[in-house]
Amino acid sequence: MRTLKFAVLGILSLKPMNEEEIGQTISQDIGCFWSTKHIQVIPEINRLTKEGLITKNPDGYNITHKGSAELDQWLVKDQALDNTAKDIFS
Repeated sequence: MRTLKFAVLGILSLKPMNEEEIGQTISQDIGCFWSTKHIQVIPEINRLTKEGLITKNPDGYNITHKGSAELDQWLVKDQALDNTAKDIFS
């Protein structure tokens, strides 16, 4: 599962954003419990664009109907949590 995929789709479901705004939203809003490097965000945006889940326009990136449907499907799907390393200092 590409967690970053659904993070970006969720963020863009709120409003159109450019690459920098998406990265800032990830670090400010969900960075306290899940983090990713900015260098990972741009390739994910490119993948989502190629998959037809988001589009780019002058205002930034928008989620498409296909992207919204995939996000909605993911949100209602009961999924097992992956085993992740825990940060003892968190």
